[in-house]
Amino acid sequence: MSKKPLYLGAAYYPEVNYFETIDQDITYMKKAHLNVMRMGEFAWSVFEPNEGQYDFVWLDNVIKKLYDNGIYTILCTPSCTPPIWLTRKHPDILRRDDDGQSACHGGRGHGCPNSPVFNEYVNKIVTAMADYFKDNQAVIGWQIDNEIYPWRQGCHCDFCMNEFYAHLKSKYGTIDNLNKQWSLRIWSIEYQDFNQIPYPKIKEWGSHPAITTEYINFQSKSNSDFISRQADILRNRGISVPIGTDMMPFLNQDHYITNQNLDVVMFNHYHSQKNFFEAAFWMDYISGLKDRPFWNTETATSYNGPNSTNPDYFPINFNYINTLLPFVFGAEMNLYWLFRAHYAGPELMHSSVITSQGKAIHNFDEIIQASAALEKCNEFLTDFKLSDPDFAMSFSSNAYNIFEGQKVVTGFHYTENIINIYKLLKEASVAPHIHNPNNTLEKIKVLYSPFLISLEEEDFVDRLIKWIKDGGIWIAGPLTDIRNQFCAKYIKSVFGLIEELTGIQNLYQIPATTLNNTIEFENGKKSKSYIWNDVFETKPQHETIARYKSDSSNIDQKPAIVSCKVGKGEVVVLGTMPEYTLLLELIKTYLKKADVLPSIKCSPNVIAVKRSNNQKTGYCIAELSNEKGSCELDGQYVDISSGKTLKGKIDIMPYSFLCLEKV
Repeated sequence: MSKKPLYLGAAYYPEVNYFETIDQDITYMKKAHLNVMRMGEFAWSVFEPNEGQYDFVWLDNVIKKLYDNGIYTILCTPSCTPPIWLTRKHPDILRRDDDGQSACHGGRGHGCPNSPVFNEYVNKIVTAMADYFKDNQAVIGWQIDNEIYPWRQGCHCDFCMNEFYAHLKSKYGTIDNLNKQWSLRIWSIEYQDFNQIPYPKIKEWGSHPAITTEYINFQSKSNSDFISRQADILRNRGISVPIGTDMMPFLNQDHYITNQNLDVVMFNHYHSQKNFFEAAFWMDYISGLKDRPFWNTETATSYNGPNSTNPDYFPINFNYINTLLPFVFGAEMNLYWLFRAHYAGPELMHSSVITSQGKAIHNFDEIIQASAALEKCNEFLTDFKLSDPDFAMSFSSNAYNIFEGQKVVTGFHYTENIINIYKLLKEASVAPHIHNPNNTLEKIKVLYSPFLISLEEEDFVDRLIKWIKDGGIWIAGPLTDIRNQFCAKYIKSVFGLIEELTGIQNLYQIPATTLNNTIEFENGKKSKSYIWNDVFETKPQHETIARYKSDSSNIDQKPAIVSCKVGKGEVVVLGTMPEYTLLLELIKTYLKKADVLPSIKCSPNVIAVKRSNNQKTGYCIAELSNEKGSCELDGQYVDISSGKTLKGKIDIMPYSFLCLEKV
């Protein structure tokens, strides 16, 4: 095995302290064994204090000083925070909220991604940075902008609206077709021209669901294009190191689309003990978006918050396992936000590596311990890649944005429900890979798609059909395949694909709270029905797995969960959400059928991620709940850190991190 670098570092803002603390900072960087700093993301006013007057010498000096001490640099384009001379000279570059108010200077992310003037100035600063730093051997990557998202559904300025109308015309062709697809004769909404369509207002009860979803998706694409244009500039000016943009665990900005023209997926998260398993969920999702290790570009050493700390719990040793968790899921980098805490201004109450006064934080030793663990496990973590997933669960930005426009069920939250199912499966040692519909299905044997409200994403439908017919098992629903690409219902059938593919007919669609319905499985087990009730009519070739027990004679004994052979594969349609224990039994039945049940079993608080190289297999194991756990191994393994041979049921200590190679 060959030794390749793993990176541990932080976001660093030497300009904030007027470069007075660099020597002291580097001393602590070396004590913590940090080997990379991320700089420049909010420094536009220092890079270009006056229009056209660029100053990169200060940053060059900092980069050199860090490099001389064994510390690399990630450079950031500063488009997130335009300087005052620009916002005063061109106030029309500022993002406009849905209430018509323009953003104020002094925040961040307040430039409009579709403003030609803003893009012109962004292009100039990015070009100047690229030309200056393109040959700097200390720079190992570039980050574009910072956490770009369609906050409050994005910008609503005239530039954005004109681009939105062009987008609608490209998608729908004519205004008559849009009126028809959106059924705009309801309430006499019909438009005579694309430019009559208003932007959606968050507080407006009557906002059309298709407009809301279309606009969020449009703003997500606008942001993606804004990022992509900067990436093109960097490459055209000679940048050859990986380029990415740091993204948060929110779905309204499409992670897949945003990263298409980028080299490395960057991810920021601030989970605490109370929701730590969610960090695992998101890292699993992020890990599959590109065929290379991701970079975790922000996390906290402890508490976080802008002007007050959050109430979340960060116990001793949480920093240690939080530092290592990205590497469990195949990352090659983890960065803290931030290195030295700010002494004034926004985000004063955010934890850091050292304090504003230049002292080590209370859990500084956990950073050192995590760095030592990475050093011991370096060869394993860099040579043993994530194994191809056998079992996956669908997760879609498009689905999220459709549900933003139309909840379907009051109180339903797409991401929350998906993560709850993931937690159930994780705790049963059958955690799925989190799969974006645009990613390949090639190695997957079982795909579970709950609440995937529309399948119409690029060529997903065609690839899904082929995958099923070639032998894949698709577990679909509830609330799956019930909207088209226009966010509308299908006219000829409830489902867009399922009925045609399987021959199952959907008779009724009923919210689960409307009637006193339960379901009974063929083995006699009973369950309440949750969220939704799709009632089916089947044919002899179908297998009914569960039936409704209902006060309504039209529903009683009708199929609720049905399976159908399709080619060499199988489609299992869930008309309702059963209780979690029975959902787990159902899923495990099909994992067993596909011969993809995991070969090791962990206690609910322990997660094990399979790794492999050309010859051997192994696992990265992490305890997430600060409790003692266990893992039942399927053979003999070597603990990379200690060199000990392990077999059978082993104890997993609180917040421990293990790399095990199978003998």
